[in-house]
Amino acid sequence: MVRHLKSVPPWVKNVLQEMARQALPTVDGKAVIAMWSDERPEKFEYALGAVFGHVFAAAALCRAGRPPFSGEKLASHRKEISMIEAVKGALTSMCDCPLEEAKEFFHGFSKALSKGTFDSDGNTAGCTQATWILNALVGHWREVESMKKVPELTRWLREYFEKNHPNLADGINDERIQKICERYKIKLRNPLR
Repeated sequence: MVRHLKSVPPWVKNVLQEMARQALPTVDGKAVIAMWSDERPEKFEYALGAVFGHVFAAAALCRAGRPPFSGEKLASHRKEISMIEAVKGALTSMCDCPLEEAKEFFHGFSKALSKGTFDSDGNTAGCTQATWILNALVGHWREVESMKKVPELTRWLREYFEKNHPNLADGINDERIQKICERYKIKLRNPLR
């Protein structure tokens, strides 16, 4: 997975920005990428508050016995505790901030809670099959970088989804993967068919 954005190719940042836009509907994807890059984006406090609002929503699902991110190995209770502790820490630290920064933070936090992060099934509200494809590409970006052509990437993705998420394997074809590569500027070593 991606640990720090300074070590990844530009296309990974493009994909992460789109994933942030889908998963965190009240946060500008560029702001999330900037925060992950150790930069201070415009409206930093708002973006940070919104991120923590979405984390709080995830903890609430865990508390209700419907943890999001079902592919993770952590137990629901442990996830809830660590998420709640992160939110508490952020809320506490805002008490030491100037009033304007606190207003922006809590505005973002409130907006995230009111707009919603998850649907009634506990899935990320903006998540589609494309989100899962993007997640696989980012999670295995080094493998993707080593591939030569779109059909090779398509085969790899199909095998990955048949093994890990069989219900999502349909619809993965060369044409769709070619469009994803073009849209997010994913560079294969020899992208021609």
